[in-house]
Amino acid sequence: MTSPITTLRAALSRDLLEANAGSDVFERGEQLLHAVTIEGDGDRQVEGAVRGTRLYEVGFRLVGGQIQSFCSCPHHQRGFFCKHLVALGLALLDEPLEPGVLSFDDDAFDDVPVPGQPLETDPVSQMLATLDGEDLLTVLDALRDAVPGVEEYLMQLSHAVLTGSGIAADLTPEEVENHVRQLITDACRVGPFVDYHRAGEVADQLGQVVHEIEALAMAGHQKALIKQSRRLVDRISTILERTDDSDGYLGGVLEDASALHAFICVTGEAHPGKVVDWVLKVQLTGPGWPEVSIADFWPILDDRAQGKYRRGLESALDNPEGDRHDSRRWSISRHLVEFADAAGDVDLAVTTLEHTGNLKEAFHRLVEANRMEQAQDLFEQMLGNWQGLPGHRLAAGEIMDILVETNRADEAVEFARRELGRHQSLGNYLLLVEAGQACGDKLQSEARAMITNVFALQEVLLHEEDTDALWELIATREAMLVPDSVITYFERNAPDRALELLIRLGRDVASGPAVEKNYKRAAELFSRARKLQPASLELSRTLTELRHTHYRRTKMLAIFDRHGL
Repeated sequence: MTSPITTLRAALSRDLLEANAGSDVFERGEQLLHAVTIEGDGDRQVEGAVRGTRLYEVGFRLVGGQIQSFCSCPHHQRGFFCKHLVALGLALLDEPLEPGVLSFDDDAFDDVPVPGQPLETDPVSQMLATLDGEDLLTVLDALRDAVPGVEEYLMQLSHAVLTGSGIAADLTPEEVENHVRQLITDACRVGPFVDYHRAGEVADQLGQVVHEIEALAMAGHQKALIKQSRRLVDRISTILERTDDSDGYLGGVLEDASALHAFICVTGEAHPGKVVDWVLKVQLTGPGWPEVSIADFWPILDDRAQGKYRRGLESALDNPEGDRHDSRRWSISRHLVEFADAAGDVDLAVTTLEHTGNLKEAFHRLVEANRMEQAQDLFEQMLGNWQGLPGHRLAAGEIMDILVETNRADEAVEFARRELGRHQSLGNYLLLVEAGQACGDKLQSEARAMITNVFALQEVLLHEEDTDALWELIATREAMLVPDSVITYFERNAPDRALELLIRLGRDVASGPAVEKNYKRAAELFSRARKLQPASLELSRTLTELRHTHYRRTKMLAIFDRHGL
């Protein structure tokens, strides 16, 4: 029997791969040939992995004379023949590869050359020169712990191959900047619009640029990369504006590029004023991405740069256009709070939060700073204007907790009473009960008596597990008004009552409007009743009566038959 590789090789050809992938994708697949790991599994199937920006699972299967393919990359998931499949196909057409083409002998580094040895006479360099940039990073990850002391040297060799300009540490800043500028220019040639199907491919190629810049930064070229890493963020941001990035691949690359730029600026000691100018531009005039925080650049900002950033935000807030609820002003205020936190300026943070109406966060900032007198004043303001507003104000439970903790239990009870009167709910019922406990009073009966809304009372009775009161409440309720939580409660705690309830509700639903939804609901209720008591005479009588009375409802009878009723 022929091997699976031979069988598939007979069906594959370079022309077939290129016809399915297209010339551009085919060329990129050729560049990944050395990143392929192959494993045969079955007579007519081959599976493997290709190391791209991450490790992708790939495979071919011969079915009925036709080749089926699969790959875990986003491009193939959208229905396209990807570069990873091209690489696997080309590997099958070449001499058979052993699994794990990137593995090394344990003794391969017994005689590691010292850094600075000429590249052309270094066997390790010659081996690395056969791999592409992604493979080099993979090698470094695999060998970082296995070969102590070799990581720094291998990193230099890897960057040398990435740049094609010799040992990376010996490159001039101009060489690094020119090389990266060209990388960015080439990768950003994506056309006027990137549709959904191409977004993953574009994200992959831009992600490779991010990885290469990161590698050069780790080799000590941060200063030479400041301008170009900023340019990369701006270019990706522009591309994202004309990309259908529904899956978020390109957005993820933009986040990585932005974080890398911050790292390069800090470690490369970028000019503080220029950093502030760029951050303000992104935050105030950008499309809303990337998400940039001044805190990421804080270590290199001097007093002058910090003042410039603050003035820029405050000037934008003074813009008369819009009001405090405008989303842009809210975003600017958020950045100003981030600045205040980084600077340790509690007053600025609290003032800004109060201006945007976020009294809750302002209160917590004051408490954390141990400014209890100011916190108390703000609390009284919230308590006096309390209207149950969510989000930016303290929740009712937080209000009550503070009142109790400050020995104002009587006020806590009155506050809880007002809340329950304003909105009848289980939460406010428990609020009053807990306030009473803080005062040493049992207010459960009072709280229950205040609830006139049957749905709220139902939730309270379920919580209190008051079976008799709950049964009385739902005794005459229409079937559609009895929630499943109540039925389940009786099934668990009072099976006899549950049986009676299920039969009554099922009969009411089945006798109601002649729609399929009601028939299915009735069948479900009767099935639950039968599960509780399979030999129930009342259930049998009810089903017989329904079949006799509604014999014209053939769809209902068919549904009952399917449920064995």
